[in-house]
Amino acid sequence: MLKSVSPREERWVLMDAEILAELKAYLDEEIDKRSYELEVLKRIRELVEKELKEASFKSAAELVERKAEERVIPLLSKDGKVTLAELHVEKNKIRIVPSADLKVHHSSPPIASFLVGRVLASMVEEDNRLVDEGNLSDDERLRYEVSVSGDVIKEIVITNYRDQHRLNRIREAARWSFQKAYEQVGRK
Repeated sequence: MLKSVSPREERWVLMDAEILAELKAYLDEEIDKRSYELEVLKRIRELVEKELKEASFKSAAELVERKAEERVIPLLSKDGKVTLAELHVEKNKIRIVPSADLKVHHSSPPIASFLVGRVLASMVEEDNRLVDEGNLSDDERLRYEVSVSGDVIKEIVITNYRDQHRLNRIREAARWSFQKAYEQVGRK
């Protein structure tokens, strides 16, 4: 026996059907969109895999040679418009070369007090302790040299930075120091 439906209940059933139809249309549209995005991602992955395969077939000599090459990392101002300095990174050495347009004085507090006085000096102290404990040879100890012309920095050479963590610390400290020095020069 069929139950009779009141006009009010019928209206609710129709509204539910309309809402469900809208939801279905929305889901179909989203599935189509996601399917396209998924297809694009799969194609990109195929290209990456192809490049990885080609890169993995390089000879060991080519890989060692590539590692020995120098990488240049620009240190940009906060706004990204000015190159403050460049880090020239090799396997065991970092050269920080200030931009030719930026005359940074060795005695500038961000350089003398922070970069050299705090960051590099603390790394030297840490290495000295490791050498004293016998956990690091004297040849592996971090060293740095600041080359100046008058009081203007030409470059800071850091040898034996040893690992990526230290490279990151030096890069961030140098970027901050040169940014502050740049701001000081701009005020004068």
